[in-house]
Amino acid sequence: MRSASLTLLAGLLLSPALTPAEEPCAPVKPCEVTGMEAPGEAPAELAAEARSWFDLLSCRATPPGLDAKTVAAFCARQRPALAAYRDRTLAALRDALAPVRGQRVPTAVVQPLAGADLFGALAAYPDARSVTTLSSVPFGDVRAFGRLRDRARLRALLDAVAAASAPLLAGRSAATPPAVPAFALFLTALAAHGDEPVSLRYFRVEPQGGLHFLTTTELAAPARDAGPFDSAELTYVRQGEDPAADVRVHRHLAGDTSDATLARDPGLLAYLEARGKIAVLVRGTGAALAAEGKLLAALLGRATVVLGDRTAPTADAALAAGLTREAHPAKVPFGASPAGAADGIVVLRRP
Repeated sequence: MRSASLTLLAGLLLSPALTPAEEPCAPVKPCEVTGMEAPGEAPAELAAEARSWFDLLSCRATPPGLDAKTVAAFCARQRPALAAYRDRTLAALRDALAPVRGQRVPTAVVQPLAGADLFGALAAYPDARSVTTLSSVPFGDVRAFGRLRDRARLRALLDAVAAASAPLLAGRSAATPPAVPAFALFLTALAAHGDEPVSLRYFRVEPQGGLHFLTTTELAAPARDAGPFDSAELTYVRQGEDPAADVRVHRHLAGDTSDATLARDPGLLAYLEARGKIAVLVRGTGAALAAEGKLLAALLGRATVVLGDRTAPTADAALAAGLTREAHPAKVPFGASPAGAADGIVVLRRP
């Protein structure tokens, strides 16, 4: 019964000249190439939908129309887990990472092959103004919120989110189950770090590295090579910050990052080049990243610092990119190793 519910839920919610600068996205993104939207129609803004999901998943409020008892049962488990993460796990992670991270760290952060893990980047780089996650996992369609008025669907989603977020709230990386839309874990990460969403727009990356933000008409059109809900920009602020002045941005780029695909479609590499100097997080994905030479070279070539677990790029890869590599023991959960296994923090640094 549970498997069937999750399969049903997945079908409902997972539908488918730039000049590098020292700080290209300070305060957020003045360097972006936009203006490629269809004349006469502005990009679709789904801030209200994002906020409804956030209120539900953060246990701030029960959105109208949802079964209150089902939400209360979820929050009875999830609210203490979020509090424990903020009070203990996050504090321990930041205490462990701060001494090895260094002082001069770019505010543009990239986490490759991240699945739906935004927890890691927000914990590793608390001063980030721009976070890019790269993954084969689509962002997902936030417009499906209304379907949660069905109690069984609501319960299936919340059970799946609680299970999928548990290892992330324990400080570890984890694969994203197909029954959980990536945006649900992204919004959970914002809640866990004391942030809240401001806006949400979907986009595609153009061949020159610019972003085309999709209109309502485009979101309604049949998908071609990539689904319209694969990649999205979610802006956010810390609680109490001014959205007009202090907004931060998370972009999730979903797609194939293999060498063959990047040779055929270099838009992602052009986008990364426009980040200028970056900070990188690699946890639980180093082996897969090592097999993707073009992406690895693009990241290490622009990185000022790379924080990683034991799967981080090798000393040879670091040396080839002009980086040093050092390893530090860690007493806190950080990577993908099972609970109780020894963790380590690896730092690649540009001298």
